Amino acid sequence: MPPKKSSSSSRSEPMPGSTSGTDGTETPVTGDGGSPGTTAGTSTGTGGVGTTGATAGTSTGTSAGGTTKTRTPVIKHIIYLCGFSEDSTMVAYMDQEQWTDLAHVTTLLIDDIKDFHTVRRDGTYEASPLKTHCRMFKCFLLYYKWRCDDMSTILHEDDVVLLFTRTLFLEYCGSARCYQDIKVAEGLAPATSHGVKSAPSITESLGALTVQEFRRGVKRDKSHYDDLKDDKYFSSWNRGFAATARMHHTHLVLDETYSPNSEEEYAVFREMQVFMYAVFEEHLKTGKGKSLVSQYEEHHDAQSIYRELKKHALSSTAA
Repeated sequence: MPPKKSSSSSRSEPMPGSTSGTDGTETPVTGDGGSPGTTAGTSTGTGGVGTTGATAGTSTGTSAGGTTKTRTPVIKHIIYLCGFSEDSTMVAYMDQEQWTDLAHVTTLLIDDIKDFHTVRRDGTYEASPLKTHCRMFKCFLLYYKWRCDDMSTILHEDDVVLLFTRTLFLEYCGSARCYQDIKVAEGLAPATSHGVKSAPSITESLGALTVQEFRRGVKRDKSHYDDLKDDKYFSSWNRGFAATARMHHTHLVLDETYSPNSEEEYAVFREMQVFMYAVFEEHLKTGKGKSLVSQYEEHHDAQSIYRELKKHALSSTAA
């Protein structure tokens, strides 16, 4: 957890006698679940500076003391997903802690959240976040862990910005799974209490999977995927694309860190690459997509195509 900064601007929020986080002056942003680039209108910062909910690029807000706070896209997107208003204590705490990387958030423990609070310039206690905001932050940590487990990979900052929509996040927050995950995280239920044993992931079983088994195992068809016709629609297109790839057991192609460890794994991964290259050749209709398909045609390197396509989409959004 990053070191705490002891020079936060003075704020008119509860004193230590009221640490339960029941400050009633905050109204969470209630986005409509659409594009991550938009929140419900424009929120007003505590210094009177309007800030929009766009996740692209680096956002700048102004604290009550006039200090400019610069946030990275991933931190701004987490704020958007959780619905934290610009003038909330939770956002002030995130600025105070100088979080910039996804790891600054995902390495936190659930138990750490109860200690969140802002401090005045002299280092004394100022305020604690709303309990509602603490619960939403807790849900984000659990949602991130679940998505990593579900996709059998470590999700990076650009994955969070592109794949985590407010609609999907709120669906998780209202689900029985989230409720159970919270109970497990807080030690109120055993880790096996979901009652469902997860099937081995393709990563775990790949060493025993033969090329013949891969070919016979799942019906794969290029027509199961949609066309990408414009870079600005990459986020919504990618959600369906990644979900279909996982259904086809080819999602390792989407993991830029994956590399086969044996001849058997290489042979199976090669099958994945060939199929996914054909998918890209059929469905990438953008100029960048066609260029990448041509660039990696010799080796049918679908993994590199996806890596570069995602990088291009993220940089285009940030611009």
